[in-house]
Amino acid sequence: MGEIEGVININKPPGISSRETGEKVKEILKVKKVGHAGTLDPMARGVLLILVGNASKLSQFLTALDKVYLFRMKLGERRLTGDATGEVIERKPVPELSRERIEEVLQKFRGEILQSPHPFSAVKYRGRPLYKYAREGNLIKLEPRKVYIREIELVDFTEDEIAVKVTTSSGVYIRTLAEEIGRELGSVAYLSYLNRLRVGRFQLEDSVTLEALEESVKRGDVFKHIIPMVEVIDMRKIKVNRQVASLVLRGVPISQILGARFEIIEPGEKFAIISENGKKLYAIAEKGRNGTFRYVRVFTG
Repeated sequence: MGEIEGVININKPPGISSRETGEKVKEILKVKKVGHAGTLDPMARGVLLILVGNASKLSQFLTALDKVYLFRMKLGERRLTGDATGEVIERKPVPELSRERIEEVLQKFRGEILQSPHPFSAVKYRGRPLYKYAREGNLIKLEPRKVYIREIELVDFTEDEIAVKVTTSSGVYIRTLAEEIGRELGSVAYLSYLNRLRVGRFQLEDSVTLEALEESVKRGDVFKHIIPMVEVIDMRKIKVNRQVASLVLRGVPISQILGARFEIIEPGEKFAIISENGKKLYAIAEKGRNGTFRYVRVFTG
C-alpha cells in the first residue's frame, strides 16, 4: 500500500471518542499521523472527518464548516453531562406537548444566538478540555459566545421526547441546545441521541464504517475512501509549475512570483496553490485587506 494522505469520511460509531476513532484508523491504515476535524461526542454517531498524513494540517479549514445533526432530547430530567451518560441531577414535570408549541419554541433558536459551551464539552480552558475539569468536580462555565443556527425543524415527538433536525455553524453545542429547548418548554431535558448527518459537503450516506475501511485495506482498494487534499479545499485554486512550487515551499511571498495572477485575488480571500496536474496541494495563502500577503499553511512537496 502506497503513502496515504487525505481525508476519510468516517461514520463514527457511538461509544468511542473522536480521538479513539482516529487511533483506530491509524492502526487500520498503518500510518504515522492522523487527526480529525470537528470533535464528535463519544455517545454520538455519524460523520467524522479523519485527516491522514499532511491532511492533518487542514483541520482549521474543515472544523469551521456547517454541520447537520439529527438529535433526540428527553424531557423531565436534567443530567450532569447533558446527555444519557450522566447521573440525574434534576427532575421536573413535562408539560403537555403539541406540535405548535414545540415549533414555536424551536423558532426562538433560529439565527444568531448566544450559547455557552457545556462543562462536559471538549472546548479548552487554560489548555485543558472542559470535560477534564468537570470530571474532577469543577464545572466551568465560560462566557456565552455568538453561534448561528441556520435551520431547525421538528421531526417527531412523544409525550416526553422530541426529535429535531438542525443545521448549525461551527461552535454550536447540541447538548446545550437540548437543555435550552427543555427550559423554554417549561421543563428540563438531556440529549438522548445524536447523529451527525453532514459536515460541509461530506454526507453520512458517503461515509465508511471502521469495519468497512478495514475490509477495504484487505481487498487493496482502500484509496477509494481517501479524498485528496486538493478536492477537500473549497476555495480558489491557482496552478503553478514545479519551479514556482519550490519557491512556495521555501516561503517566498507568492505576490512576488505570481505576478498579475495575484491581482485577481480579492482582499481578504484565501486561496490554494496547487500543482499543474491539479493533484497536489502546496499551500494555502491569504491576501490581506490591505493587499499584503501571508501563507496560512504550507505543505511538504
